[in-house]
Amino acid sequence: MKAKERVFNDMELKTFAGYPAASDRSTWDNLPEWQKKSLIADGEKYLNYSYETLPMTLWLELTRIGNRANYQDAVFKRREVLVDLVLAECAEHKGRFLDDIINGIFLTCEESGWQIPAHNSYIRDTVQLPFPIADRPILDLFSTQTGMTLSYIRYLLKDELDAVSPEICRRIEVEVKKRIIDPYFSTFFWFMGNGVEPTNNWTVWCTRNILLAAFMITEDPSVRIGVLRKAAVSVDCYIDEYPDDGCCTEGASYYHHSPLCLFECIDVMNKVSGDAFMPLFAEDKIKKMASYIMKVNVGGEYYLNYADCDPKCGLSGVREYLFAKMTAQEDMMTFASEQLNLKIEMNGNTLSAGKSAIHERLQEMFSYEECMEYAKGTTASASVEKTGFVKQASFPIAGVDLVDDGRIYLSVKSGDNTGSHKHNDTGSCIVYADGKPLLIDVGVENYTQKTFSEQRYELWTMQSQYHNLPTFGTHQQEGRLQHVPGLFAAENTQVMIEDLPEGKQKFTESMELKNTYEAGTPIDSYVRSYEFVSGGDVCVCDKVVFSGEEQEWFVTFMTYETPEVDVPAGTLKIGELGSVLFGEAVKAEVEDIPITDVRLARNWEHDVHRVRIWPKNSEFCWKITTEK
Repeated sequence: MKAKERVFNDMELKTFAGYPAASDRSTWDNLPEWQKKSLIADGEKYLNYSYETLPMTLWLELTRIGNRANYQDAVFKRREVLVDLVLAECAEHKGRFLDDIINGIFLTCEESGWQIPAHNSYIRDTVQLPFPIADRPILDLFSTQTGMTLSYIRYLLKDELDAVSPEICRRIEVEVKKRIIDPYFSTFFWFMGNGVEPTNNWTVWCTRNILLAAFMITEDPSVRIGVLRKAAVSVDCYIDEYPDDGCCTEGASYYHHSPLCLFECIDVMNKVSGDAFMPLFAEDKIKKMASYIMKVNVGGEYYLNYADCDPKCGLSGVREYLFAKMTAQEDMMTFASEQLNLKIEMNGNTLSAGKSAIHERLQEMFSYEECMEYAKGTTASASVEKTGFVKQASFPIAGVDLVDDGRIYLSVKSGDNTGSHKHNDTGSCIVYADGKPLLIDVGVENYTQKTFSEQRYELWTMQSQYHNLPTFGTHQQEGRLQHVPGLFAAENTQVMIEDLPEGKQKFTESMELKNTYEAGTPIDSYVRSYEFVSGGDVCVCDKVVFSGEEQEWFVTFMTYETPEVDVPAGTLKIGELGSVLFGEAVKAEVEDIPITDVRLARNWEHDVHRVRIWPKNSEFCWKITTEK
């Protein structure tokens, strides 16, 4: 079913009122006491606050020195402070926070541009302009989010702000119309989708923001139906292009900005239209998109993290629970509830949605207890010994397969190296032992201008020599920012899961990887194969056919736990988790890699390690075992 088919000219569209305004004290006063105290305490930190300044020289740092963080961090801090103050006022409702809220509103309205410098261009993948152009607003992730945030503030506190002066809300209306609503109708931005321009997480993230802004800021029927129609087309383009298996090809971290934002798009359209979009939640693809995050959870706080993804990309919780609830998936609801309860066990009762993300924070506040209680009402099935895989999933378009026998979690990446968030990692693997990282994908550092430029593959985290893959002489795999089907791709990929006697199962995967390597790599063929029988070891074999006399190569193993390698014995011991047992080798080297980047440091609390082993022959077979 197409979203645009649900949009009719004679629809009576409502204001989005998913959450109560501050004046509805029957709801706000009944929030759990710990939530109210937390919200008020967050706001009290910013009483009489001097907001971050935004000098244009800070904006210019992107084009001058390639730094995108300093300006956008200051912007994000402004938004965080403003949202904290607004929610504190909603919780307490005594007027203590209004002056600081008003200061934040007018400062935001006076900014030269709501987009961030890294997104300051009108054509996709072009060089950013040095300054924002005030009379040509750009719609990006954060300009639309700012419009949505201001619209929410007007909705939540309109009575209170009007009591000071109606000019406050009028100014919000003027700026949101000028910067968001008008350009949404007058200018085509690539994320809107047209069946030709590829979509991605921007499509639903921006569209969600615009829908919320429009349906809280205006009552004009023509504007409302126009926004709904355009949003429905964007949603359809996004869904059409999304893999049928529900895989978030940008990585598990982007699930929160992609499928969850799709859920919120449909949810808003549904609420303002009187449930006209409810049938979308029953679609098989939408259900698979919702449950993807459950499938790639390794266990606890660890997630499968290919592409620009963090292994600790955030425990699931209320948003995932609500998506599961709307798609009627009880196992996913239970998973989200269990994850929220794990979060509570680790950190106590906390509201963990992004501090500047007002919509997500309201979602979490008003559905927190329902989500928390859901898993407590489920009865675990009787424990049955299982000798096969307890979890298995395959995402063919992304080239990701995973199996887990309860001891060893193995994931193999095939696919290709082209796309804006991908790394050069085709053929690599991620392995966990007893829920702890054995062979890792390091992830991605904080984004800079270089991250999405032609210099992307100069970054060490993107390179195949820092993934669990071979390097031939100095030759590594190659990648492209733009997705090109068939380029730098695995070939002849074969994946199979077989049932064996006594309930065991066997996973096998093999692929030809020659064409993933850069031109000039001295090989005619390189085939990697994996075999894993449940309850046993993971066996991997690398077979190379060299094209000339140059036959030096090494295989990289990335580890989090401290490695100890013994070449004569053919053993690589990885902490106390397990070992890699390998064949004849010439030498091995261990490199400790300090974790200094703030994003990597959120995932890895100490150094990571790169082990390089130089095979003696052109065939190198190795085995991952957890036997002590």
